[in-house]
Amino acid sequence: MCKVQNIKKSLVNDGYFMCNYGKNFKYNDILNLMGEIILVSDIKFNPESKRYIHGINKLPLHTDSPEANIIAWQCISQDKMSGGSIIFDSRKIINQLNKREIQNLSSTFLPYPSINGGGEKYHPVITKDENQYKLYYTPWYIDGDKKTKELNTLKKLIRQHSSLSRRIMLKPNQMLIIDNQRMLHGRDALSKATSRHLKRFWLTRK
Repeated sequence: MCKVQNIKKSLVNDGYFMCNYGKNFKYNDILNLMGEIILVSDIKFNPESKRYIHGINKLPLHTDSPEANIIAWQCISQDKMSGGSIIFDSRKIINQLNKREIQNLSSTFLPYPSINGGGEKYHPVITKDENQYKLYYTPWYIDGDKKTKELNTLKKLIRQHSSLSRRIMLKPNQMLIIDNQRMLHGRDALSKATSRHLKRFWLTRK
């Protein structure tokens, strides 16, 4: 069941939570108790859109905007052939970085589009809060100027430990919730005639 106390406990312990819900499930009631919903998006194929969330290609492991502490996906319909969500706990690799690498990644900034407009903003790859490291990692924003030794090390660690990822095939009436500053997520490639439709919620944590 999608109970707030269960969700919060799992986010702390595991970084993610998945639950089934009924047809009369009021997701806003649950999510609003966890934080403020700052953006709602429909994740489905749109051939007229250039945004990666509307395509069918495989999505590499990444985090979403650092403005979102928590991400929730509500499954409306799923691809009949593929469409698995992939999640990976960044703590498995951050703990393998040495002090100097963490310091350099803490002073390395990657861009992200502000949800309130105003153009591009920047955020450190690694930050620390309450003795826990938080990650902001978007591989498509790592251009020539950003390809530092530390970013290459981070990318290599993610690739080397990809077997530790968990693949989740959401079904209709299921919801996946993750800590966006801890869990990397990606997606398998979709079929050309995909019917996959997820509703995505970005939340700030209370």
